[in-house]
This record gives sequence, structure tokens and C-alpha cells, in this order.
Amino acid sequence: MVSQLKQSLDQLDRRNELIRISKAVDPRFEASALIKRIQQVSNKAILFEKIKGYDLPLVSNILGTYQRIAKILGCEVNEINPTWNKKEKELELYTPIRSQREADSYIESAIHEIPSLTYCEKDAGPYITSGMALARDPETGIYNLSFHRLQIVDDSKLRFRITPGNHLETLYQDAEKRDQPLEVAILLGGHPALMLAAASRLPIDQDELRLAGAFMGEPIRLRKCKSIDLEVPVAIDFVIEGSLLPHVREEEGPFGDFLGYYVPVLKNHVFEVRYVSRLKDSHAYGILAGSAEQDLLVGVPIAANIYSIVKGAIPSVIDVACLPHVYHSVVKIKQEFEGQARQAALAALSCDPSQTKICTVVDPDVDIHNPLDVNWATTTRCCPDTDVFIVPNIPSFRRDPYRTHYGKMGIDATMPLSEEAASDFQRTRIPGVENIKLEDYLP
Repeated sequence: MVSQLKQSLDQLDRRNELIRISKAVDPRFEASALIKRIQQVSNKAILFEKIKGYDLPLVSNILGTYQRIAKILGCEVNEINPTWNKKEKELELYTPIRSQREADSYIESAIHEIPSLTYCEKDAGPYITSGMALARDPETGIYNLSFHRLQIVDDSKLRFRITPGNHLETLYQDAEKRDQPLEVAILLGGHPALMLAAASRLPIDQDELRLAGAFMGEPIRLRKCKSIDLEVPVAIDFVIEGSLLPHVREEEGPFGDFLGYYVPVLKNHVFEVRYVSRLKDSHAYGILAGSAEQDLLVGVPIAANIYSIVKGAIPSVIDVACLPHVYHSVVKIKQEFEGQARQAALAALSCDPSQTKICTVVDPDVDIHNPLDVNWATTTRCCPDTDVFIVPNIPSFRRDPYRTHYGKMGIDATMPLSEEAASDFQRTRIPGVENIKLEDYLP
């Protein structure tokens, strides 16, 4: 069986969207420095063919652009939100298929064989940052798939950060009340659609494996685990089987998180490793916290949720994106009357209270997937003393001891609606600029 992640890499390579690094790279800081630099320069997907101390390659940044996410969803960039919401309504069409034929494609492995990086200067050590935790509700049989950071201790133990409010936390708390461990399979690699599904915001009574199938256009095929009573998708590069121990917490961290700061040492959960398997051609995966890839993994599901809710109330909403950070949503709207942009901002700020901290509303001529274009609209079309408003004393983030994330802000960066304004605010355009190829003019 060929890794679906490897198949995705081959497709990216054919489209010239993949950077292959053949030089051996140090897993301590050097690999993460390269990820950050490549994202700044070209933002292509990255394949580290050699990580020092390991025999297997490592991949990063496949989901680092809207264009690549749209390709996985089978749509254009400006259709990501309606496509995402449409797929969420088709879950019943994609019931996972149980099969055992693929089990023979896996070989036994160990935690120390998985290429793992130390990302930031003060990180406690190597982390697995792309681990998708698969668990099952014992009462409903519904699977839950979600991302969690994992600090490597040794081959038998990982320290496991469960994000507060995550559905896995609910499953774990129910098991802990029964004094039982929660069986979990940690998935690494596989089809990028699984990563999108793991980042989704489905209700607890809906199955992320079905959503991954909807994204792929075919049901997920499953195989049985060897040491726990779970089934996992086939063609996953690494599967770490084990359980979250009840009533056990250990110090985890520090770790450089998505806000660009270090999470301090915290008492977090402990994962007991029972069995590790991998494909023969497996690739590890690393997500740089706070990078373009993580921002999109978190931000695209948030934007799809905002789009669905706001468009239901304000049909003239065209599109939504979250950038340059997940706490900032940008709403594109064709205003029908003065003040409608403010209505859209208020709706966006209220429909995703746990994440959206700032909302900027722009006109149809603004590229909301380009932070420079959004900033241009804000600086040329927003009157700060009348077009910016604050909603005080509303929290946006659970771990916020300094109340840094209290309050929300709306920014109306749309132009006035009068006919005179439509002429005065018309953007300049240079015909043919999009067709210029610099190589035709340079020696």
C-alpha cells in the first residue's frame, strides 16, 4: 500500500509546489527554521528527505495556502466556505468501510523511529505537533478526530495536551469518572483531507471520519488496531495505539504555541503507548505552531462557520477568511445600505465567540485572502473615529490570565455607498499586469 501522503507529495511535485531538501537537517531548530523561512519566501510544501538521527523523511506545510486547501476540496479559493459547509451536510453519504486487507501493509515501529522536531529555543524537547487523536464514544460509536500536541518522553509514554472544550476532553472525562483509561489512536500523515477534518468544528454527535470521506469524495476505509479496540483509517503513515490514563497528570512544556509565545509548564495528561505501526514508505509530518499552515488549519473551519451563520442573516455577504491570524476574521460584503457592514461585523464577532477577536469588513473589490489588500482597504477606507467600534469585557481565549484577549473590535473598511463615492473610490488598474512574466524581460 502506498502512503496517501506520499501520493499528495507526488501531485504537489508535478505542480511545482514542493521543495525537496536533500541535505541532512538537524531536528533541533534547523528544520523549524527552514519551515519558517520557506513559508516567508515561497510557502511551498516541504519534504525533508533526511532528518539527522532518523531513517525516515518528514513533511510540512502541505496545507500552507488557500490554493492547496481549495485543491483538496475540489473548488476555487472563493468557494472554500460554501464547499466546506456543503460537505458537512453530506456526512451520511460517507459511512466508513471496514476492511482488513490492508493490515499486512504495516510494520511494527516505535516512537524513537518517528522523525520529531524541537521547534523553538525554549521548547522542553521534541514534540509531535501533527498528531490526530482518534477516539470513539462508547455509547454512540461516533468517532472523534482532533489535533493535540504531544511531548515525547520515551517509547512508552507521551505527554498529551487536551485543548479545553475539545470533544476529546468530554470523552476523557466520562472515562475518568469510571476510573477507566480512554483508548486513543494517534494518526500521523495520511491523506491531507484527514487533517482538514481533524481541524473541523463539527458537533460532538457528528463523525470527523465521515467528513474526511466527504472531502475526499469516497468513504474512509478502516482497519483494526492491534492493541486497542479501535479501527483506524488505512494508508496512515504512522499509528500510535494507546490510552490516556485516568487521574494522571505530569508536567508538560514549555512549548512555543500558535500565539507566538511560550506556553508555560502545565500539568497535562499522560498517554501510555501500547503499539506503533507504520507503512513501509512512511513519512512523518510536522506542523510549525503559529505558521501559515496552522493558521489555515484552524482558520478555515472558523471562516466556514462564520460564513454560514452570517450569510444566513445577511445574504449579501460574499466570502469570509481568517487572516493573518485566526483571531482576525475578514468579511467581504456587497453593502445594500449604510451600516450593513457594522451589522456583518457584529454577527461575525458573536457567532464564533471563542476565537474571533477582531472583524474587518471590506468591499467586493478587496482580496480577503491577501493581508496586504485587507490592510490597504483598512488604511484607505476606514475612518477610525466612526468606523471602529469596541465591544468590551467579552473573553476570546480560555487561557488568558492577563485578560489580553478580552473585548472585541469591529472595523468597517468599506467605502461610502453614494454614486460619487463609487467613482472617487474606484481602484487604479494597470492593464496586463497579471500577464507579465519577468523572465521574458530579464537577461
